[in-house]
Amino acid sequence: MLFESVSQRYNFSDEQNDGSAGELKDTNREVILPELALNEVFMGESLSSRVSYYELQIDDGEAMKQKSSGITVCTGSSPSVAIVPMWKRQGECTGSTSWFFNINKLNDQCVSDLLRIIGEELSMPMPYDDAQVVRRICDAFNNRLIFAPDLETSLKLHCHTLNSLKHQFVIAEMAFSVRDPVYNLTFRPTVERGFASKIRVRSRCYDAHLVIDGGAAYKFNDGAEAILEVLLSDLNSFIC
Repeated sequence: MLFESVSQRYNFSDEQNDGSAGELKDTNREVILPELALNEVFMGESLSSRVSYYELQIDDGEAMKQKSSGITVCTGSSPSVAIVPMWKRQGECTGSTSWFFNINKLNDQCVSDLLRIIGEELSMPMPYDDAQVVRRICDAFNNRLIFAPDLETSLKLHCHTLNSLKHQFVIAEMAFSVRDPVYNLTFRPTVERGFASKIRVRSRCYDAHLVIDGGAAYKFNDGAEAILEVLLSDLNSFIC
């Protein structure tokens, strides 16, 4: 990952008793962060009640101004993890089974309500009150949110990023997810989740951080810019 205009860095474990964070020397220059992110990178305001404002560019696309409660970027999960339904898993979640999954997952209530509305709109019966059908649909959607680190066969859910699914082989991609996006006359609806090989985020925030795996954190305020990408040389570090 490449991160420009790094001003402060600290670990959450280094916080003082009064809640303040230890500060390091300012480095207003382009630097490559030494950490590799396994689970996810979060970028947004430190105060959860404050809206995060930033510009997001996916691959070589147009930069989009967004307001939300933050953006997360993650790598894939172990293939052995991806074949087990989430509600049957035990232990710590990693990669796409962590925040990416939990931000975007559907629950039984949502699926049931959607089936009811679809039935009303199409004037046809839908099994919205069948718990087993609702659970199967819910599991089918949620399990497609999980992808392997090398992304050989797991890009079917967000096929808008691909020209063709046939003979498509893609590696070294990340999944991004926009948390609670704000839409109005100024901020139009944009893609809320998807895949990318390169992500650029320019902060317009007031008191924000870029946080790696819930540990190392960097100040990420107005004017700071982060570029995230998975290098082929580092790919083995993500594969279990």
